[in-house]
Amino acid sequence: STIEPKITFKRLENVIKYTSTHGLFPEKIRPDKFWILFGYTSAHASFIWALNSLLCADNGKTLYIAAGIPKKWQNLKFSNIYTASGYGVSFTLKNGKATNLIVENCREKDRLIIIKVLNQNFEGGVKSIKKILSPGKNKII
Repeated sequence: STIEPKITFKRLENVIKYTSTHGLFPEKIRPDKFWILFGYTSAHASFIWALNSLLCADNGKTLYIAAGIPKKWQNLKFSNIYTASGYGVSFTLKNGKATNLIVENCREKDRLIIIKVLNQNFEGGVKSIKKILSPGKNKII
């Protein structure tokens, strides 16, 4: 935007409240906070969604952590990336080994999930963990 940065940030701060887990923005928001027209995905939102999916994604039964990263990414850290099923993921990879994994269960009840960490490019391949997650943050690794 060519508008003054403080104004741009204020607008973004308002719109982000209405952004879906798929990066959809409403076309317009009335002053009374009513959405006008259906949401659309911007090119930027599509890119971020794809990057987040590379780092963590789920299908409701299995949570995939760093499943799409290449072997040359030996050091990686990300925090609070949320999946569509309501899992928040924070992960650290140091020298090709998973050193920290915290999964937040955003639901109000325990949930059983299979967690698959990394991919075949890494030493030891895919690490599969079956876990019952309590509501809130759960330290896995």
